[in-house]
Amino acid sequence: MKLLATLLLLVLSTHTFAQEPVSILPYLSVRGAGSPAISPDGKWILYTSSVSGTAQIWRLPAKATPDGDCYWPEQLTFFSEPVTGTHYSPDGKWICFRMDEGGNEKGQLYMMPANGGPIDTIAYNPKAIHWGGFSRYGKYIYYQSNAREEKYFDIFRMDVATRKVELLHQPSRTEGFAGVSPDNRWLLISRDSGNANDWLYIKDLTTQKPTEEPRLLTPHTAPATYSGMRISLDGKRLYFFTDQDREFANRAYIDLQDPNAKVTFRENIKWDVDQAVISVNEEIEVVTHNVDGISQLKIYDFKTGKELPGPKLPEGGFINNIEISDDASKIAFNYTSPTVIGAIFVFDRKRNVTEPITKPNFAGLDPKSFVAAKLIHYPSFDGQNIPALWYESPYAKSTKMPAIAYMHGGPEGQERPWFNSLVQYFVRRGYSVLIPNVRGSTGYGKSYASADNGVNRMTSVRDMEYANKWLAKQPTVDASRLIVYGGSYGGFMSLAAMTMQSDIWAAGVDLFGIANFHSFLKNTGAWRQQNRIAEYGDPVRDSAFLVSISPLTHVDKISKPLFVFQGKNDPRVPHTESEQIVAAVRKKGVPVEYVLLEDEGHGISKRPNRIRVYNDLVNFLDRVLK
Repeated sequence: MKLLATLLLLVLSTHTFAQEPVSILPYLSVRGAGSPAISPDGKWILYTSSVSGTAQIWRLPAKATPDGDCYWPEQLTFFSEPVTGTHYSPDGKWICFRMDEGGNEKGQLYMMPANGGPIDTIAYNPKAIHWGGFSRYGKYIYYQSNAREEKYFDIFRMDVATRKVELLHQPSRTEGFAGVSPDNRWLLISRDSGNANDWLYIKDLTTQKPTEEPRLLTPHTAPATYSGMRISLDGKRLYFFTDQDREFANRAYIDLQDPNAKVTFRENIKWDVDQAVISVNEEIEVVTHNVDGISQLKIYDFKTGKELPGPKLPEGGFINNIEISDDASKIAFNYTSPTVIGAIFVFDRKRNVTEPITKPNFAGLDPKSFVAAKLIHYPSFDGQNIPALWYESPYAKSTKMPAIAYMHGGPEGQERPWFNSLVQYFVRRGYSVLIPNVRGSTGYGKSYASADNGVNRMTSVRDMEYANKWLAKQPTVDASRLIVYGGSYGGFMSLAAMTMQSDIWAAGVDLFGIANFHSFLKNTGAWRQQNRIAEYGDPVRDSAFLVSISPLTHVDKISKPLFVFQGKNDPRVPHTESEQIVAAVRKKGVPVEYVLLEDEGHGISKRPNRIRVYNDLVNFLDRVLK
């Protein structure tokens, strides 16, 4: 409780700031905790933290010490590569996790004893991607792999006792494992035609062969998405949340025994469900809604729908990775906010107590110096209000200072009120930061999310132009020193701004962004191509349009300095995208700084690499902005 009180004070306090030189190193050393997994008996928490350099598995008790402090955690894995997808076996004896090499996203599956020890390989093929986990009662591990053909994922199950592997489903379309019934009879399959449209199918594993077509559960005409699938203990219902026939994703179910059953909704609200987690014993359901980016968590009696007492947390933050103990007495989750480093909390329902059980590493920084974000809405070219998080630097109170328009990736993403150490560093240096959720962002209804699809792609770029206009009007901002910054799709946005709005930006930062839509769609991972074509356009049918929106087409308009970073192993936005734009800009004689790292993929996962890239970036901005 002492730590919780401390976190509350961090949110509520205001402070003055000293203007001494600021190093980026402590900000790159700040570490929280993520991805909790609670043991079935509710006694232990697994989590990942990169405090050792890359994200590894740690373990500690699922409660605070008697005096309200945190127990000392135990590190269980010691790899040079980051670990993801950690979870317990249903009997609590084993841990399953996933790891790739050099950021290539070709994840392999591993298993180890719950207390640490020898690591065993579940599924390994360095040329293939794997995802998977334990069945409800732990007899099997279900997983998918694209070893047969890169663009398709076959579904397998492995008997944990005998290690015998059985092929269950061999698709000829973009499909993936979505769940299995507790009795291991019904296999749930998701068929994808883009991030905004998919279908759910079901297959009888006792009668159907791997190549047989599964039965469609969710026929629909307008685009719809389905998430959070869970088949009931009796095998009669499938629970999920969906935006089928509505703007926002709400909780729903479908009767699996009726071949003509329709989707039945369990709520009707004007915000998306982020998570809806049902306890193993079907006693409770924990739900978070995305309310203008802010998480609202509620607990319900699963059978009656009655709301139950929930955890008490600071308002205005982001909650994810919900886990429930088997007896539904404990709920673990991540909580973070712009001023609170990500921590794992446990809500003990029997004691009605919420405790942070991990302690953040502040790396010598004063947590009172972290600046809160303000939710604002600015008008775009057609009057559409664009939601954004505004971090106004306290250094800019007496003089006009530079500002950064920070574009998120996706485009089907959303900037949420979570802790961002790099943003806090920029703010500490005197840069104000605006992070807009331009059209194409999720969280505001599917019409908003699809408003930039196809031929409407440049509406989001115009939203970015009006972010610049909003910044230029702020009394503490120097309109002549505005920087556009983005990674992945945000990198495309940054390049689009530098080519199509070159007169209003002082510099651009492109982290592994798309420069040429034709080469991107050709070279991105085969398992992603159809998904991305559904979002951006068909290379044949929409060829001229894709050329017209590609930053490389308009590179002659770039006149301001550019910083580019790329991971050599990136399977999503291949390094050839960055190399094309860098070569073209250098040919023009415009200043461009390029950092290519051989051991990174779609992001920067290793601490030494983060130090190098962001130090280079900060030095670049200092130099070009003088």
